[in-house]
Amino acid sequence: LPICDSGSVDGSVGMYFGSVTNVGFYDFEVAYGQFDLIRYDLTNINNSQTLINPTVNSAIQSGNASNHLKATRSGSTITLFANGTQLAQISDSTLGFGFVGLAATAFLNNFDARFDNFYLVEAAPQHVRASGAGPADLENTAPLPALRSGWLSIPR
Repeated sequence: LPICDSGSVDGSVGMYFGSVTNVGFYDFEVAYGQFDLIRYDLTNINNSQTLINPTVNSAIQSGNASNHLKATRSGSTITLFANGTQLAQISDSTLGFGFVGLAATAFLNNFDARFDNFYLVEAAPQHVRASGAGPADLENTAPLPALRSGWLSIPR
């Protein structure tokens, strides 16, 4: 799932994932030292559900300080991280896999959100994992094959 560095004042920043057009998406955002996770239902907005209420966590930096955000999914398990610290882990299988992207919500006028270092990884296929090389969902990851060829052609 997505990983990005972000910072903001007077709004929230984060990422969405599991997004299926006209169906719904998960939205993980941070603001004012807090995080939340909402599952939006685009077929009936009244069915949208806050999966994790705004929760204060000292790992989340406030103001213009950058936060390194990460969300992982393994089956129905969703795990959220900020700055290398696990914030929460929940189980929700309502939405399948889908698009990912960046999210920003303005609380006041003149809101400014900035994102950097956004990337997407998926667990390497089971047949290429080396036995005993570490946790499969953390260390043995590879860029999405569809993007890998494009990355190789971009000068660095």
